[in-house]
Amino acid sequence: MSKMRLLSFAVGFLLLVNLVLATFLYLGKPERRGFVRRAAFPKHMVVERLKLDAGQRAAYEELIKKHRVAVRHLNKAIGTAKGQWYRTLSGEHEEQADSLKNEIMELQSRLEGAHFRHFVALKKICRPDQLPEYQRLTQELAGFFSISQNNDRAAKD
Repeated sequence: MSKMRLLSFAVGFLLLVNLVLATFLYLGKPERRGFVRRAAFPKHMVVERLKLDAGQRAAYEELIKKHRVAVRHLNKAIGTAKGQWYRTLSGEHEEQADSLKNEIMELQSRLEGAHFRHFVALKKICRPDQLPEYQRLTQELAGFFSISQNNDRAAKD
């Protein structure tokens, strides 16, 4: 077998393997592979666990839209402030470092408040029969968002 023929065979084989892998990754169900897109997981979990009806789902979608706008705005402001804060390391505008750090802390506090208010608003769209499951869900979400639990989980991996 000539080198050219062997090289052609190897390239064809690698292309086939890549196509199969790409198909598996993009068309397969993520839940079966053991992972779910992080952004979709809490939403899906909330809808399924609380058994939201069509009207509640529409209200929840509106809550999510408003929440995403607020979070996007705050994350952008935090990023801008962090960029300015780290630029003070060059020695220019060192006197602004403390005020920028305080601004970042304030923005971070507002971000956490936005997350919290989002779940308070979710509770308001629940029916009384859904509240026990909401309570269980919030306990699980507390673990999901907990830094120490996430660090413990990362240490086990």
